[in-house]
Amino acid sequence: MGRLAIFVDGRRIGARFHVAHRISVAGHGLDRLHGHTYDIRLSLAGSDQVAFLYPFEALMQIMVEAVEPLDNKVLLADGGGNVAKFENGTVTYVSADERRYMFPRDDIVLLPVREVTAEALADYLLSQILLKLRKSAISTKDIAEVELTLWEGSERGVVVGGTL
Repeated sequence: MGRLAIFVDGRRIGARFHVAHRISVAGHGLDRLHGHTYDIRLSLAGSDQVAFLYPFEALMQIMVEAVEPLDNKVLLADGGGNVAKFENGTVTYVSADERRYMFPRDDIVLLPVREVTAEALADYLLSQILLKLRKSAISTKDIAEVELTLWEGSERGVVVGGTL
């Protein structure tokens, strides 16, 4: 029994998003607020004994829905010693390395991660996509593996995988 995989390249379908973030005590300038353009690629794999894994169009929609809430936002970590205080439509954020920021609430997304690294962001996106696949009205019984590639710019990225 072999392996069959399908994939969708988010760079071609609008699953691109632009964010600002920082990584506490990371060095190399990453501890300053800076931005990236991210793209995702998603692969679904199963046995080559099936004729059809999942509709491309539905997969494309799931990918776009997963990245849309992050686009043009400041991503902040909700763990690892970072603290966010919400009041009057603003967020006061104290990072793990004691830097203090204030943002309008609508400009940020607070992620359940220790730090907003490419690795943590890829894991978070994969968890969101797996959740959407599990809730899908379309059968996922033949999907054995899901792999997400998160491109940070055009020359580097992270690959994470999971199962339904």
